[in-house]
Amino acid sequence: MEVKLGILGVIVHLILLYSIFDIYYTSPIIESLNAHRPNSNDPPARRLFLISADGLRYDTFQRKELAPFLHSLIDSGVASFGVSTSGVPTESRPGHVSIVAGFTEDVSAVTRGWKENPVTFDTIFNRSIESFQWGSEDITHLFSHIPHVKTKSFPAEWEDFSSLDNYKLDEWVFDKCERDLLDLPSSSLIGSSRFFFLHLVAIDTNGHGHNPDSFAYTDNLRIVDERVRRLVTKVNQVFNDSKSAYIFTSDHGMTEWGSHGGGTDLETKTPFVVWGSGVNGGAREHIQQIDLCPLMASLLAIPFPINNHGIIRTSLLNTSARFQSSVVMANFLQLREIILHQISHVGKRWWLSSEVVTTTALNSLYDQATQLAAKNRFESISSLVSSQLPLLQRSIFLYHRVDRPLLSILVAASFISFLLLLKISSVHSFYLRFIPSGKLILFLLVSSTASSIFFVSLSHIIYLILPIYLISLIPFAHVPSLILRLVSLSSLPPIMLIILLNYSFYDRRFSSLLTIYLIFLPYLLYHSRPIFSKLNVLLYGVSLSFCPFPFLPPCGVLSFPLLSSIPPIILSIILKRIRHLFPSHNQPNIDHLFSLSLITCSLIIFHSILPSYFVLRFLSWLLIPLPYIIVFRTPPRTPSRLLSLSVALFLPYSLLSSSYESLYLLLLLIFLSIFTRKSSSHSSSLFFHLPLSSTISLSCAFVPLPHVLTFLTLFSTGNLASLSSFSPSSLSRFISVFSPFTMASLLVLKLLSPILLIFIHLRSSLPSLSSSSNLISSTLIISDLLSLIFFYQLRDSGSWLEIGLSIAHFLISLSSSLAFYLLFLLSDYLLSTPLRSRSKHISNA
Repeated sequence: MEVKLGILGVIVHLILLYSIFDIYYTSPIIESLNAHRPNSNDPPARRLFLISADGLRYDTFQRKELAPFLHSLIDSGVASFGVSTSGVPTESRPGHVSIVAGFTEDVSAVTRGWKENPVTFDTIFNRSIESFQWGSEDITHLFSHIPHVKTKSFPAEWEDFSSLDNYKLDEWVFDKCERDLLDLPSSSLIGSSRFFFLHLVAIDTNGHGHNPDSFAYTDNLRIVDERVRRLVTKVNQVFNDSKSAYIFTSDHGMTEWGSHGGGTDLETKTPFVVWGSGVNGGAREHIQQIDLCPLMASLLAIPFPINNHGIIRTSLLNTSARFQSSVVMANFLQLREIILHQISHVGKRWWLSSEVVTTTALNSLYDQATQLAAKNRFESISSLVSSQLPLLQRSIFLYHRVDRPLLSILVAASFISFLLLLKISSVHSFYLRFIPSGKLILFLLVSSTASSIFFVSLSHIIYLILPIYLISLIPFAHVPSLILRLVSLSSLPPIMLIILLNYSFYDRRFSSLLTIYLIFLPYLLYHSRPIFSKLNVLLYGVSLSFCPFPFLPPCGVLSFPLLSSIPPIILSIILKRIRHLFPSHNQPNIDHLFSLSLITCSLIIFHSILPSYFVLRFLSWLLIPLPYIIVFRTPPRTPSRLLSLSVALFLPYSLLSSSYESLYLLLLLIFLSIFTRKSSSHSSSLFFHLPLSSTISLSCAFVPLPHVLTFLTLFSTGNLASLSSFSPSSLSRFISVFSPFTMASLLVLKLLSPILLIFIHLRSSLPSLSSSSNLISSTLIISDLLSLIFFYQLRDSGSWLEIGLSIAHFLISLSSSLAFYLLFLLSDYLLSTPLRSRSKHISNA
């Protein structure tokens, strides 16, 4: 039965894993819609220049001395100005997609690591006759595949966070643009629907590397302002027709410490300045970032991108009332096109919100606008239709989510059904029938046929029949006894643990309560007498020392690099003090570990003095693999192997630390070492000389330990957040240039090092690997209950950090049992496998 249940569990969990992307993270982009454009043979502007100052904050732009030219346009009434509120996540790719395509982040991009949209989308670039773009390859590659888009870009490797010359990246963009304007063919000089995009990344790079209050950041805006002035002069000289329009804006802002991605005002509030042909100067507007897309389409009189959700602000247009009504109608028809497509695929749902606009309401509004057009009441058309566009926006959002409530209930039913089956199987023995009875098969076929009429997707049908199938497998004769167990006091501690873990994921300070379990661990596991023995008192003290860490600012926010040099010094002192406890043939290995600890400390100190020195970075990279040479020189499954593995994980982690996190890891190492010593069956005098052995039993008190230690570690340093948002300063000892793959690899190393350290010590404290397997089975129920809670807390809006963390919470809890098992296997391998040559030496000895 265990094999059958294991196979069933894998299948069920794969379906549940897929369900979150199918229910929560589907693309809102609809392909093959009809495009609509304003009716005009004479566009307000023949060409439009979009200048995006990546990472520019609104409050920084408000300092007039930093942008005198742009503010002179605003003050003289030549330009309109205001706040553009970006959507979250406030990142470069979704920000620029919002500007040129008119929709906020496509959450299905999570399946591509947020690097690109998995579904092709329509943009101003597509709708223009000819487009030109200059800037960073990270952004320009999003649009360079379009045939009529001419691109010049520099590689992302040029973006050096530590450099003070990043402004040269923006000067490169302006220089290339001005040079290319002189080389334009005559068709581009006199033609309409030309789009020019300048992506300026240096402000963002300086903000990351030096923070937004730095001279490098603010002076970069001064340089950009001067280059914009020169560009306008050059455009007037080249085209000489006063038919150019300009938009200056930013994709997102930035926090005080130089990060972005969240939804604070500093990150979402960006400036926009629009001037030139067709623009109504002197206006002040507060717009959404997606509203810039229909504004650009209107100025060029080109079709609106078909998935645009933005709303045109006619107050920014200096055009006739007829043209403005035409623009508003094009906006309405384009939004109506999206809604009609959604209605055709969704149909009627009895739970559909009354807020949504219906086909009848859309047709009625269109008829009213047509009647007003017949009477040449163009201002009335603009007023009537514009007032309804926000309702259309809201309806698109609601139609996209229409099936989510029912599908969520079905997935929850699958979770609960499997948990009931799993719990009963852990208490009672029964025959698990994979193939249901004939009556149930007939019922499932009828259900599938009926649901195929209601649902379009095959996956939705599977969500419907899966809980029915799982319920059919439950032996209901054992359900009453299970209910009695669940309502008894014995179920209270696991429930409290699950609730505490759930709260800890959202407020890390709650995780400090997990230390209560660690304090009572000696009594729960060993029934320790006396309670205040030397090892127990030390264990109590270290457990209490964990409490303050969840209350400290996350490591990405608090940066104190020199603090990370202290734990390696303490470790070297400890190694020196315990050296004599080990056998003489292992003492040279302890000496090597001592030397590497001092080298690590020296690297941290020297890096604060010479941050860009190549040799220091080379040595930092070298310290990742070097300790493992010592690891495999030690005998397998001995305290010396355990110590060398611990140090091999600790040293790179210290180099990746930006403040107090390495101090936490040192305390964790001390706690685990004491725990391993107390679990040993050897006396103190023999412990360091004999292979590891354990007298610990796999009791109910031991089952929560992997969860408690793992999540306490994640929350004590805030490292869980570093999967989605981090400060590049934590990687500065290894890399200074922008390299996503390398940065991600280092962050994964930093995240996994303390967790692997935990499981190496837990594995050394268990009598056999089969005990590890039994432990995993016991933790699966805790993991799945936690996953069910996180399923209903998934987010598809907000920052990459918020979306990513909600997914991470679900994935971590769902996969924790499998991850724990794999970590136990890896730990067993590291503890027991020597190098071949060393193995022979030991056997001969």
